[in-house]
This record gives sequence, structure tokens and C-alpha cells, in this order.
Amino acid sequence: MEKYFLLSVGYWNLMGSIVLYLMLNQAFADKLMREWTSIFAYPYDIGKYGSLWLLWAATTNTFYSIINIFAAHWDKEIQTTVIYGNVLIYRIFLILSISAIKNRNYDQGKYVNIILFLFWLIWAVYCLIKI
Repeated sequence: MEKYFLLSVGYWNLMGSIVLYLMLNQAFADKLMREWTSIFAYPYDIGKYGSLWLLWAATTNTFYSIINIFAAHWDKEIQTTVIYGNVLIYRIFLILSISAIKNRNYDQGKYVNIILFLFWLIWAVYCLIKI
């Protein structure tokens, strides 16, 4: 079960990294964040330092995804440590998403984020219980 979780979360985040790199294009970023996913209620602007942040986020997310993919083939002890890391990360993302509920800058897509982060968190905790 742990192997499938690590591979799934790894490849999911690898795809997410590609999307983050594509968001360096302002037009694509606005369509994705406002029109297609309805995460933002207002036009999305990368901003003055947004490109730097996107590069940082995409690169660290790529590293995160590769660690998860590789960990699927490592010893159980290391897999457990990586899964604990996933629990921490998805708890933080879930808390941030819940805290954005009352923020008017975000639209209905924020609820999908909560569902996705909760899904990964529950699966990670389930894997830790099964170990």
C-alpha cells in the first residue's frame, strides 16, 4: 500500500510541477487559476516577484515528487519517514486552504483544494496505520 501511495503522490506532484512551470506564462496562469479551476475570484497576476516564486515552487515540488517516487523502492523505515513528511506537508496545505475560506480573493475552487489535500492526508495516515 505504501508503495502505491508514494508513487501516486510522487507522480501527482510531478504533474503539478509541470503546471507550475507553465504558469510562468501570464495568460495561461490567469486562465488556470481564475477560469478553469475558479480558485481566484479576480484576474490572476503573477506580479513583480511571482515568476521567482513560481520557479522556486516548481523546483521544490519537483524535488518533493522525485523523493516520493524513489522512496517507493526504498526500505520500509525510509518509506515511513517520507510518509510522515507527506502528512506534515498535507496538514499544512489543508490548514492554509481552510483558512482561505473566508478570504474573498478566492472563489469556489478553494473547496476542491480542501478535498484534494484531505484525500492525500487521509491516504498517508492510513498507510502509517497499516505499517
